[in-house]
Amino acid sequence: MTKSKPRVSCVPQKLPDGWLRPQPNMQATLFPRPTDEALATLGVSRGDVRRWRDLGWMSFDVDAMDQFDQPEEWEVAFVRNIVRSNLSVTQISEFLSGLAKPLRYDPERTAYHFEHGWVIPPRVEDPFDIVDREVEAWIESLAQDEDTDRLRDLADTIKITLEDGDSEEA
Repeated sequence: MTKSKPRVSCVPQKLPDGWLRPQPNMQATLFPRPTDEALATLGVSRGDVRRWRDLGWMSFDVDAMDQFDQPEEWEVAFVRNIVRSNLSVTQISEFLSGLAKPLRYDPERTAYHFEHGWVIPPRVEDPFDIVDREVEAWIESLAQDEDTDRLRDLADTIKITLEDGDSEEA
């Protein structure tokens, strides 16, 4: 009896709230740039891209490209990032087998999660943005609940903070 080899792409379909499956970017922009300039910015050589194409990881012939647009840059950056992880060629090929080609995924947001496979986790929201958005409703809620002790504590904290700020400026 032979053991079947587990596949990286065999993952549950249900994702946690706010998480997404990555989708390749095929949208051209109005501002493509020369191929060599894009490769230099990415820290990748034409030889690197040729090798990756030979391995089936790239969808285009870099030597036939005069310009790169965002989809090509994302594809190169995405593969570059995985290559720099020091995984073996076999491991990289296995990981990439779980994604549709071309591999034009957002290199900054697309991640591999060992339980959920390839994902785009939710953006981490700046706590100050949350406070700015919610503080007035929270204070109104405290007032409606007649939580005057909490409201006074907040008012005192704000007053002390403002006084401390004023004394530092003087």
